Amino acid sequence: TICKGAFNLLSCRRVGGRSFLEADMEVQCGSSEYLIWALGLGVPSLLVYGVGIPAYYFLRMLRLKREGKLAGARAVYGFLFSGYSEERWWYELWNSTRKALFTGLTIVLTPMGPAMQSWGALLLLAGYIAAFAGASPYVQPWLNTLERDALSTDAMTLFLGLALFLNATNAADARSDVLAMVLTLVIVAINFWFVVRVVLALRSHSAYG
Repeated sequence: TICKGAFNLLSCRRVGGRSFLEADMEVQCGSSEYLIWALGLGVPSLLVYGVGIPAYYFLRMLRLKREGKLAGARAVYGFLFSGYSEERWWYELWNSTRKALFTGLTIVLTPMGPAMQSWGALLLLAGYIAAFAGASPYVQPWLNTLERDALSTDAMTLFLGLALFLNATNAADARSDVLAMVLTLVIVAINFWFVVRVVLALRSHSAYG
């Protein structure tokens, strides 16, 4: 939430040849007021909360890992590495970083429209899927499969949603109502499948099943 607010203090939109703060169109980007908000609050918040806290925990846990004491510090750091394999103790910190990046990119690209937002989100998701496929971080194999399906569902929803948006913004002669209907049904079907997938996985593997 703090990172989202910080990115909002940096995102600008051009109107009539001038650039204004997306969160408050009365503030012109480049003005002293904008610099106070951006440099005085936005950038420090990102450095402290978006970079500083994950970096602090990473360095602390890395030191404990090298000393062979990380497992013994479970009472303090267990919320960050429990459930992950011993070699992937850092993955929860990566999750925090990727969420901040995802939020920041979508906010920064807001002035460029939904198409660019979707494109940027797809680019990040492709990187996330590649990183996850290489890491397979969870101890339980079914959790690895479930998160892979979640990321794939996100990527397919964004991809098809982008196609739906581009079709809707086409000229009347190039627009296809049939394509829009098909894309909508496929998006709903994919997300419905994933919900069923989650329920079945929890019934089969969770202690609450």
